[in-house]
Formats: sequence, C-alpha cells, structure tokens
Amino acid sequence: MSVLLFLIICPFLQGQRLNTGLTYEFFGIHAVHFPSDIIFSETNYSAYYVDQFQTPADLNMNIAGNIVVDYSRLFMSLRGGIFTVPNGVKFRYEYPVGGDEFTTYYSKMQYFCGDISLSIGYFMNAQRFMKPYLEAGVGRVAPYMYNEDMSDDPKFLSQWTGREEIKNTIQLDKSYTYLLAGVGLRGDLLAFSARYRMRIGDFPVYFSTLSFGITIYTKFSNLRKHYIYQPED
Repeated sequence: MSVLLFLIICPFLQGQRLNTGLTYEFFGIHAVHFPSDIIFSETNYSAYYVDQFQTPADLNMNIAGNIVVDYSRLFMSLRGGIFTVPNGVKFRYEYPVGGDEFTTYYSKMQYFCGDISLSIGYFMNAQRFMKPYLEAGVGRVAPYMYNEDMSDDPKFLSQWTGREEIKNTIQLDKSYTYLLAGVGLRGDLLAFSARYRMRIGDFPVYFSTLSFGITIYTKFSNLRKHYIYQPED
C-alpha cells in the first residue's frame, strides 16, 4: 500500500531531486508499557511481578533501501528493508518465593522481520550543508522469525531455550502498523537520523522503538519537467 501511494503521489510533486540510498540503523531503545504490574506465565500457572514501564536498549541491525523525492523544503521518503535485534530485546520480571524475597527472571525476544515505511519530511534550514529536518509517516512490520528464551542471568550465560513466558503478551510475532516520527541531519551524500516507531492497533502491550542510524546516498539526479514541442504554424 505504501509503495502504491508513493507511486501515485510522486508525479504530482514535480520533484526537483531524486535520491536513492542505503540506511543502517545500529542502535535502538524499546519503550514498552505493560497494562498491569502482574503477568501470567504461558507455560504454567505462575504469576510474575513486572515493572510496567521498561526501556531495554541494544544494538539493532536494520538495513533498508531508500527512495527520496525532494520538492523545495519538503521531501517524501519510501524505505523498505529488514530489521532484527541480534542480542534480543530483554524484559525483566520477578517471582515471589516467600516473604519479601523474589527471584528475578529475564525473557529475551529475538525476531527477524520485514519493514516498509512512507514518510513526508520538512527541512527546517535548507541553506546549511547538513540540513536539519523533521519527518512523519506510517509503516508496516511483518515478522518472519520470533522466539523467546528465559534466564535468571541478565547476561544469558545460561538459559532455558525456547521457554515462552510472555511471548503472547508482547505479541511481536504478529504483523503491525506503526506511526513514525523522526529528526535528522541530511547532506547531499550522507544523513544521520533518529526515528521513533509507535505500534498501533489492538495489542495488550504498548511497544515502540527509537532507532539511530546513518544513510549513504548512492545516486543523485535532477528531475526535469517534460514539455511537448509544438512547431510554429
């Protein structure tokens, strides 16, 4: 749908420039909010206490291709690629073992997915060499692989592989649409960006990602208006 919308709108923009490029997002912060401070195990009858708001952060590996059409101080960007978190997104929760004592457990979510987005941006200062910009848009994530491992060690030096405690609570194994907001600095050949993706839809847990990345533009061309030559009478 994003690709179709991009192709429909582009001819009407009469853009001044066309860029293609490659983006690598290398770090992400995941802001997650659980609906309650108690979650229930999906493999037994255990109930865990959980901090409702958690922000696990780790290296990302988001590689995407870009098509960008500029029009004066506005631009439209279509981005598509793959997204994964090599070390997994880790969540912390506790199980009461008696009195005021708790055993702390961790779940590591590892997933691999496709990601496509369409956004519209605005250059706040078009005269600078590295132009600051804002952007907003919408995207879609489609997961291809998703698994959960559990451990009582935050570094996961030992773990219970494949033990699913909160997989169905987080629901990262389901496709979802997200809203996008971003800021960055962009030159002719290089750009630095921070993008915030907020999952929307009927999900029990609020899930969002703030990713930091760099883009290298591989092609630049001018877009010209085409005129039909009319010979003189």
